[in-house]
Amino acid sequence: MMNKMGLFMGVISQTVNFLLFGLSGYLIVQGAIGVPLYALISMIVVVKLFGLVKATTHYIERLTTHKITLNDVSHLRLERIQHMISKLPTINMLHNKSSYIDYAIESLELKQSKHIEGIHPRNIVLITQLLLIVVLLIISIEIGLVITIAFIVIKSILFGSQKIIQRLEKRKNNQFKKYKANLDEWHRVKLNLQSHSYETQFLSQLQKVREMYESLSFLFEFVCKIIKLICITIYILSIALVIYLIESKLDAAITALIILVLVTFIDSLIQWIDAEIKLMTISNVDDFNIEQFTFRNTNDIHENIYVGKFMDNNHLDESDLNELVGLVRNDNLNGNGQFNHSVISIQSLRYLLPDGRLLFDQISFKAFPGQYILVKGDSGSGKSTLIRIFSGLTQIQSGEINIDRNKVHSTVDYPYFESGTIMYNLKLVNPNINIEQLNYYMLMLNIKLSLDKELSMNGMNISGGERRKIQLLRALLSNQKILILDEPFRSLDQVTVEKLHHALREQATKFNKTIVIFEHQSLDEALFDSLYQLFNGHLYVLGHDIGNNHINDYHRK
Repeated sequence: MMNKMGLFMGVISQTVNFLLFGLSGYLIVQGAIGVPLYALISMIVVVKLFGLVKATTHYIERLTTHKITLNDVSHLRLERIQHMISKLPTINMLHNKSSYIDYAIESLELKQSKHIEGIHPRNIVLITQLLLIVVLLIISIEIGLVITIAFIVIKSILFGSQKIIQRLEKRKNNQFKKYKANLDEWHRVKLNLQSHSYETQFLSQLQKVREMYESLSFLFEFVCKIIKLICITIYILSIALVIYLIESKLDAAITALIILVLVTFIDSLIQWIDAEIKLMTISNVDDFNIEQFTFRNTNDIHENIYVGKFMDNNHLDESDLNELVGLVRNDNLNGNGQFNHSVISIQSLRYLLPDGRLLFDQISFKAFPGQYILVKGDSGSGKSTLIRIFSGLTQIQSGEINIDRNKVHSTVDYPYFESGTIMYNLKLVNPNINIEQLNYYMLMLNIKLSLDKELSMNGMNISGGERRKIQLLRALLSNQKILILDEPFRSLDQVTVEKLHHALREQATKFNKTIVIFEHQSLDEALFDSLYQLFNGHLYVLGHDIGNNHINDYHRK
């Protein structure tokens, strides 16, 4: 909210500016028609005083505007940070909390820019514009109407070009985000690209994205300048019409004053157009949309480090913000306002096959509670070996792995079944099965076998497809906090795949489980929180923008 004092000082500054130039024209004309010398000297002194007043009012106006705006934004910042803190426990940790804070800060900066560069200068010019029209109507109705019509036409042009400018701005911003995402990806994996001779190809694609962004930026600036030029041309034509209308009708000195005031208003006109364009290109930041962040409840406590004092709105002030930002950026916070640490951590894992071939070369991997992760890899890339390492069935040769295997439920190509009923085999992973949940999952996976059906050892009396479905059913019903699933979507129809995705995501969200999917087939990667690619002995980290990222093509190769 802008303070009226800042607006008032802005109007005074503009008005003094017009008076200064108008009086200059008046003096020139009066000097030419023989005004006494003492009168001219007095007028020159007045002009200088106007200059001093103009500079002073302009300084006070800028100082007042910035101070008031910053105070308003400061209050808003505290209010939103307090609201933000109350939501921190439910923010999806995969957004890394710092993304949430970055979003809050960016919205506040946009709001400040919107006021200082848009709303405030526009309001000043509009009020000054209104005063100018009133004065001109008093002097001459014809002049006042001409200038009024010119302003209306200019406003109509600005309004009509709003969608064009916003569309260009959106395209430019989207292209910049694409370029930044590709650039970030490059910084993350450039060493791997260099080692596999993909650097030149990737940089070539990156350059194309950058050139497209620069082209869109140029087009946006060009269109804005064309619109500005059209508006100024219309205003200059209106001044020419005013000169034609008042020729020989008004006193020469008054005519000179009016013309110079109108010419001087061109600067304010440009300021007005710039402010209108600024407001077109800044989205509505008054509504702080936190709903775009995925909310989830988390219950696990990992370390006794609290940010509880920040939860109390009565004790929060700006001095706490740096500390809060530091805490949040340092690691992920769980639902108890405490730090979440990785439940799976692999550092510099190196693994040789029995024949001496290098399968894993210094790979690293991290997974956090509540994450839904996809690890992609072709046949022979090492997916099964990595699953066995996670499960503790295969020992690592060098490197470091931290995982609580007592919390792991993993699947293998041939699931192990004991002799007994299907229900008996399900209860091996969870003695307290929720029957309603069990029926839901059986319907989802289209399992038509009776729960009382007797299975032979290793389930050899049912089909491989049925064994896989029961294997998935055990994973969904498991109480373990870490699920390692090998190609769970294989041989499933698209409808069942979508339902299984939903069920696994629900497991991660509702029960704060870590779910790692190993697959070689194509999946909708946007459904996952983290993406990895096993390729040629390396484990690459891929971004959420993988669909638009050419590095994905190189990894598939």
